[in-house]
Amino acid sequence: MGTGSEWLESYFAAYSLTTIDACYGSLQLSVPEEPGTTLLLAVAGGQGEAVVEGRSYSLQKGKLLLLPEGSGVSIKSSSNSLLQCYAVGVAPVIQTNKAAGSLQRQSKITSLSKEAYIDAGAKFIEFAQQLYIHRLPVEELRHIKNQLIFHEMLYELLQCLEHSEKGETELWSLEQSVRYMEQQFREKISREQLAAATGISSSHYSVAFKQLTGYSPNHYMTTLRVHHAMELLLQGKETLREVAIKTGYKDEFYLSRRFKQHTGISPSNYAAQFSKRVAVLIPPYASHLMLLGVEPTVSIADSSEYISSSELSVPQTMRLMSDDCSAEQLKRALLESKTELIIASDPSSAHLEFNAERLRIIAPVVTVSWMDMGWKEHFRYIANIVQESERAERWLAEFEREEAAARQLISQTDAMHAVVSIVVIKPQQLLVYGARNAGYVIYHSLGLAPPERIRQQLERHGHKFHSLSIALSELPLFAGDKMLVIVFPDEEGSTAHADSIVQSDIWQSLPAVQNGQAFMLDQNDWIPYNPVSIQYQLRRAVKLFENNCTM
Repeated sequence: MGTGSEWLESYFAAYSLTTIDACYGSLQLSVPEEPGTTLLLAVAGGQGEAVVEGRSYSLQKGKLLLLPEGSGVSIKSSSNSLLQCYAVGVAPVIQTNKAAGSLQRQSKITSLSKEAYIDAGAKFIEFAQQLYIHRLPVEELRHIKNQLIFHEMLYELLQCLEHSEKGETELWSLEQSVRYMEQQFREKISREQLAAATGISSSHYSVAFKQLTGYSPNHYMTTLRVHHAMELLLQGKETLREVAIKTGYKDEFYLSRRFKQHTGISPSNYAAQFSKRVAVLIPPYASHLMLLGVEPTVSIADSSEYISSSELSVPQTMRLMSDDCSAEQLKRALLESKTELIIASDPSSAHLEFNAERLRIIAPVVTVSWMDMGWKEHFRYIANIVQESERAERWLAEFEREEAAARQLISQTDAMHAVVSIVVIKPQQLLVYGARNAGYVIYHSLGLAPPERIRQQLERHGHKFHSLSIALSELPLFAGDKMLVIVFPDEEGSTAHADSIVQSDIWQSLPAVQNGQAFMLDQNDWIPYNPVSIQYQLRRAVKLFENNCTM
């Protein structure tokens, strides 16, 4: 018998992030048959349905589906609302530093016997989004930050699981019951259910609800459903019966009655009488509308500037709202401007408070995904909604003729045979751009050659590939024969942070720098991503390469 300790330590598992992917639309997913592997499917936007071994789950923003090892899931996106998910793979790490015979405690995360369905909320989605954006860290500092985010995400997940296990039934606040109605209005929800959840009587609930919102619970629910019906009708993809079912009504006849009671017109006449009083929640969509001849009622803006060209009318009544305004300030502006439609973006671009659920009570909200579409798709989608598709196609046809002429001019310069890189210097980041912003004109419109590693990303991700974050030491791998260099100023307007890069030995040794082919460009001239700005960037690119031809 030994004389050492008779005690052995038990321990919990350590975890690793095995996969992180962004998923769009309908798809099939399988979880690897690896012990302890769990797949977290986090819904970032849109709507759809997941089926696991015959069990069906409604998917919408904030929902989380946990899938144990070896399971499979079939995901179907709603036809009117593209489903956007993050798939996060989690697996336990074998710990070799533990004494032989030490007991590993069971993990609630990786020992599931069947799938779990959780309302995770916006914070979890934000974690998944950050992990996806920075999934290929170049610097160790970013790698460590990813580890922190990953474990904070697991902490939040474990809290949700334990809360669910304990069956806790904390009473909602009145505000929480309103949020629930905004998110679940398609379901059958009674005033009595909401009152019970808040712990007050039905009559008291109605009074308190109206004091908070200005509406009775029934009127609030009807407004949400009718506005959602308007969203579907404007997009024109569903039959009236499908619209009814997707808004929570049993058939098209009941929808028609409710719709007409609420608006004074029938659903079939709604699109024809749409007045085009439209607000936008991100600046580029204001540019799309103005090019279509529609002046936004309200536009979220990050500065006092707005798009201007000879083709556009000067806005007369558009109200610019700061991108840090509160939800209540925005709601007030929407009401005062008599906005009848709100065009929003997906979670990656939208202010957290400015989502469809929060604003639908004021007006219908159509979400136009920012990263899932390129600028032409944005333009066509918005044109269809505001019934200006013919005008959009005329403009695009003219632009494509201008692109062809520009390619002909560029073919007579040395740029046609050069590798061109787009390098962006931000206060805390060095980036090489891909398919969007200035990259659209350089690589798509003009057909110029990107660096090999950027070309690979463009082939793999198409218009969704925005940029790669790199270390200064990696820059020679991405530097082309010609370099377009864009410096983003810091919060105080200074560009001094770029000095250490452009004065470094690495920068000075780049062939483009030594040959006078590194061009410092203005952020405002090359970064905006909307039809008018893209057209101007095309003209600037032709002028740049013609004036700096070395042939």
